[in-house]
Amino acid sequence: MGNKLKGLVLMAVGAGLAVAAVSIELAWLGVCFGTVIIGFLLLLFARPILLAPFSFLITASGVAFWKGLTLWKQQPYEHVKYVPPSAEDARLEMLDEQRIERQRRLSELRAEMAKNAAKPQ
Repeated sequence: MGNKLKGLVLMAVGAGLAVAAVSIELAWLGVCFGTVIIGFLLLLFARPILLAPFSFLITASGVAFWKGLTLWKQQPYEHVKYVPPSAEDARLEMLDEQRIERQRRLSELRAEMAKNAAKPQ
């Protein structure tokens, strides 16, 4: 449950940063074009500076939002309890080994009988 809560908080932070990015960008453009000369010079010579606050904050908001989304979707880790083998398991394993050994001996005997039957007397 902890990952879901962290994920929701990070998604909220990401959404908040996106809203902040838009409002800070509008304020920045207002400052730049409020002083007409600086806005005009930035528009001519340094266009990326006009969108710099938005691009930095929207990148951070995207990272936070998607990290939160992956945490929120993550399945909780299920603990597997180790169960030591019991005496019954050991007995069944021994019986399986004995059955395999009997089958191996039987196949050897059948092969030997087939070889002896093929020999002329």
